[in-house]
Amino acid sequence: YDTNGKQIAFTLSFMKKGTAQGWAATFTADTIQLKKFGTFDDFVKSLEATFCTTDIKGKALGTLQCLNQDGDDILGLINQFKVTAHQSSLTDHSVLICFFSEGLNPRLMKQIYTMDTVPDKIEAWYTKAKAFQAQWAHSNKIATCHN
Repeated sequence: YDTNGKQIAFTLSFMKKGTAQGWAATFTADTIQLKKFGTFDDFVKSLEATFCTTDIKGKALGTLQCLNQDGDDILGLINQFKVTAHQSSLTDHSVLICFFSEGLNPRLMKQIYTMDTVPDKIEAWYTKAKAFQAQWAHSNKIATCHN
């Protein structure tokens, strides 16, 4: 595509769902009214300003506050927590533990907090959460076999 208008029209042709569709429709209506596409670089800047998160650390912190264990999926929580914690740039184990423990199934959280020695490193929390989840699943399996 050899002109700004063609490059922009091509890009807009992929914006067919959700927020992107609404943004493309508004952009197109505004462009028709002004009778001018502008440059492709300006178009990209407008797209980025609308859709790109500039505060990655802040968004990650907000996500950490809302992460929760989905049913028995402790591995999913741990993996998502690790990625999001990395994005947040948090390194303080006590803060990471606070966020992680709040996202755990309350049963697992209580098991870890009532240990004789509560782990003070986030990796130890991951290990204990996986171990207690496995023990709980195993004991449930045994209990259901005997009923």
